[in-house]
Amino acid sequence: MSVNLLLRRGATLLLGAVLSAGSLVGLVGTPAAATGLANTGSPTWTDQQVAAALNLGNQAAVNSVSCVNATFCVAGGFYTDATSHLQALVSTWDGTSWTDHELAAALNLGNQAAVNSVSCVNATFCVAGGYYTDTTSHLQAFASTWDGTSWTDQQLAATLNQGNQAAVNSVSCVSASFCVAGGDYTNASSHFQAFASTWDGTSWTDHELAAPLDQGHGAYVDSVSCVSATFCVAGGIYSSGARTTHAFTSVWAPTTVSSSSPLPSLLSQSTLLITSATSANVGSTLTLSTSGGSGVIDPVYGVSGVGCSVLGDQLSASWADTCVVTAVNPSSADYSAAVSAPVSVHFSLLNQNVLLVNPYPADVNPRADSVVILTTSGGSGISDPVYSVSGVGCSARGDQLRAAGPDTCVVTATEAASGDYGPVTSAPVSFHFTLAAQRRLGVRAPRHALIHGSVTLHTTGGSGRGASRFHVRGAGCVLRGAHLSATRATRCVVHAHKNGEGPYRATNSRAIVVTFTARS
Repeated sequence: MSVNLLLRRGATLLLGAVLSAGSLVGLVGTPAAATGLANTGSPTWTDQQVAAALNLGNQAAVNSVSCVNATFCVAGGFYTDATSHLQALVSTWDGTSWTDHELAAALNLGNQAAVNSVSCVNATFCVAGGYYTDTTSHLQAFASTWDGTSWTDQQLAATLNQGNQAAVNSVSCVSASFCVAGGDYTNASSHFQAFASTWDGTSWTDHELAAPLDQGHGAYVDSVSCVSATFCVAGGIYSSGARTTHAFTSVWAPTTVSSSSPLPSLLSQSTLLITSATSANVGSTLTLSTSGGSGVIDPVYGVSGVGCSVLGDQLSASWADTCVVTAVNPSSADYSAAVSAPVSVHFSLLNQNVLLVNPYPADVNPRADSVVILTTSGGSGISDPVYSVSGVGCSARGDQLRAAGPDTCVVTATEAASGDYGPVTSAPVSFHFTLAAQRRLGVRAPRHALIHGSVTLHTTGGSGRGASRFHVRGAGCVLRGAHLSATRATRCVVHAHKNGEGPYRATNSRAIVVTFTARS
């Protein structure tokens, strides 16, 4: 038995379908006998896409299926239209093909709707339940009844839903004149409350459930099962005053039977326990299992937690979170329903491989005027690494490392979480920048001049913005800035000096000789 549930923690909706980055469709298996082929062996599954013409937004799923025979089934779920708005879907099977119908079209003015549960009693009566958003984007619960020709939509829990968050999570019908829809709503204080709504063939009547138990203000009905118009069981979750989560069942029966205890005619099952593992990795599925219980029907699992979903006995999470799982053994034969204690299953992101920043060659230090291209090895994600750097004058833009002067720059790389992998950070790696040599500095001037005349000195080469200074040796040589003169016949030896600046170290030019002579 496979059951999809819609659960809620806070105001977050969790669909009982897996959404991924790509086109999603609902697949429904059909037995070979239903296609008109002769039975020649064991049954097989035949896959078929549903809502192909409607699903223009490429996000669709089937959340619930109900069949009454090989020539009539209903599948319920959702699809996205051409504007990527979520619409409620049902598709009917006639033994050969599926016919798609949009539900809640007139109600869904906020463009977010889905069917969470379907229950059929025959080919002329079914109920589909789910949620839609109104013109103010408030979440409302709805049920839609099938009369063999068309679907009729109706809002549920309208008077209860003062906090504007409601949904139908499960539907069970025993006839065209009796069904139960179960779900949740928020009261005027925005606290989640459990509810069940009964159908009498004409209208729905809403009932709050678990009110005496729910001291922590967080209750939901996740599953409903009816065997007659006088016996149903609803199961779900409530919070105690200590903010802990507990399972509950509520029994619909004649008033002479207490709904808080098993019917006298039904036996209590042995204690039902969830025995599967309590940890798994994101991207994998965990097979749920139980021990105990006394019924003959497979357990139904409910789950809460952001990103958590359960399909049959397969639990998965779309990102790291703790999923709280509860198992329900429905009533069967002589036994009443049994509910397990909730179990927490923690889903963790996978660890990436060790991330390393590749160092500069060990026997070479980069010059302060150079750019070092940073690279990494290891890691497992698909995102580019982001580099952080410390050190006076050090900076990193993208994968380019620079230093304004001689310094040790310490670089760390981080790859963000991506896919099923968590983030990873490398160990720090040091890059030792050294001063760079300036371009060769030279002095340019006439090599001969007359006494009492003046020679203007010029420099060539050098690096940086600072000015050069001239120095002169020789008797009678006079230097004023860049102007050289002499008071007698002499030889003046001149060289230039430029201080270190930024990434450059200081430098001196080679000396030149300027000879001063008397006028002939």
